[in-house]
Amino acid sequence: MASASTWSTRWKSAVAAVTDEDLDAVVSALPATTAEEIDGWLATLAGLERFFEVVGSGRDGVLLLDPYRYDPAVESLVRWLYDRGLVVAGFAWADWDEGRRLQPSDLARCPVRDAVKMMTAVVRNDRFCAGALGGALESGMVQACLARLGVHLGGDGGRGVGA
Repeated sequence: MASASTWSTRWKSAVAAVTDEDLDAVVSALPATTAEEIDGWLATLAGLERFFEVVGSGRDGVLLLDPYRYDPAVESLVRWLYDRGLVVAGFAWADWDEGRRLQPSDLARCPVRDAVKMMTAVVRNDRFCAGALGGALESGMVQACLARLGVHLGGDGGRGVGA
């Protein structure tokens, strides 16, 4: 029988398979319309009164493990991120220590792959930590990631929002 450390090593090698070059390839493979779509998403997010609501309990007072109810536009954005490959399977987001130090204002100066890493980390983390996506939306992290990617692809990165 394999020891716990053997399983840990196997797990890390399986999830650490995504390289920076792989992430660059994800960005390079995006359709030409992606920059325009990102500008649209940034405008949609800017127009939302709130990104989510917190519901304390379910029917009959049953405690909910995920009390966050996202706006339908936010749910559509998450589906779009998956459809575009911007939530990267195999990226070891939980082990990406650099991401823990990033602030939204840092994204404009980071490699575009860091925006993809952060989007993956935020969306995947929300599956395990209810409200992670909501917090990232409220802090502007999601918008900063989208803006960084949009500018890289030739869009205006949301600068035209509200103009």
